[in-house]
Amino acid sequence: LRFDLGYFGPGVRFVSNIGYWSSTIRDSELARFAEQINRLPSLRQRGVVVTADELGKITWSDLSLGGDLHLVWTTDYVRTFPYVGAGLNLHMLNGQGSSVEETFVEDLLDSTTAGIALMAGVEFEPLQTLRVYGEARYTVLSDIRHAGLRIGGSLMLGSRDQTPSQRTQSRTGLRSESDCWVSARLRRSCTCPSTS
Repeated sequence: LRFDLGYFGPGVRFVSNIGYWSSTIRDSELARFAEQINRLPSLRQRGVVVTADELGKITWSDLSLGGDLHLVWTTDYVRTFPYVGAGLNLHMLNGQGSSVEETFVEDLLDSTTAGIALMAGVEFEPLQTLRVYGEARYTVLSDIRHAGLRIGGSLMLGSRDQTPSQRTQSRTGLRSESDCWVSARLRRSCTCPSTS
């Protein structure tokens, strides 16, 4: 889920987003996780050894909140707008499993951490009030790195009795002549405010 907050300069916009994913940890990752647990000094002193089978099935989920900056440009294809960008997000990770519930292992899996993301995508505008997009995204956290693909749509809000130029200004949130330049490049129908 993302919220386009409009353009803040020529070709530059800010998008806030909320993301969620959930995945079952693979057996190979469980084995690696068990090895990491066995390196803990408190367990080594007691001679305790944890195996992947003892950990059982573990599900890891992530709820993220953050924002992205996109650099958008035009192409020779009508109503098509590619972009690249980078973002900063807060990730709330949660691990769950019947074998690790209410144990120190669950505490190791639960954390809140910051992460950065790089993305590239393209938007297509089939209607004046609708844009659909596809985006490839790579996220880096302290101990997790993963790629993802997002597909979605955006509604462009505006009054029906506005002129095309006014609708463009309403949708992109124009606040200055530089913002109008962005819209003129993207929409080719904006009348910039007079500076005289």
